[in-house]
Amino acid sequence: MTRPRWQWLADEPFRSGDLAIVGTVGWYDYSFAQAELGIPRRFYERKISPGVAERYQEYADLLIDRSDIPKGAGDFFARWNDGVHVKLGRSDEAFLGELLETLDRQLSSVADARTVVAAVHCLPFAELLPPPHSAQWDFAKAYLGSGKIGDILLKYPNVKRVYCGHSHFPARARVGQIDAINIGSGYRTKFFRLDDVGGSD
Repeated sequence: MTRPRWQWLADEPFRSGDLAIVGTVGWYDYSFAQAELGIPRRFYERKISPGVAERYQEYADLLIDRSDIPKGAGDFFARWNDGVHVKLGRSDEAFLGELLETLDRQLSSVADARTVVAAVHCLPFAELLPPPHSAQWDFAKAYLGSGKIGDILLKYPNVKRVYCGHSHFPARARVGQIDAINIGSGYRTKFFRLDDVGGSD
């Protein structure tokens, strides 16, 4: 019995004739932070809202200067658990930059393919963000992806489709030549799509 073939896309693109598939986990750089919340960048870097900082002494340094913290920002509590469980050894932006360099090399290596599909865990376009919700949930949008991912994909005219996830919110948008699809699977419920992308536009 022949075992199903699989390939780790972060290492090498998949190629079949005129179709190529590239992949990256992607990451975030807070570019999707919601401006209307007015939360200073230092809180996003520490992965907590001002309300959490006010409750725990370990974050007291974030509150030394309160002049840039908008009224009401301390009324909700939000924590992004990458701040507890992920130890990158460099900034989020630096890690994203490394991933984007690899993605750019992948896309260059399949520049002769007629159709390229990208599989990206994090969101590459703001158009795929979930709609406005509570301040707690809107705070989390800073960690859902980066427009820099989309910028790299848009550089290559043969990138026709992008699949992503991470937000667990189904969404679809046309951005330039790219049909961008967030599948919307959650922890308990999984979804899949069967699409024909075999070298056609």
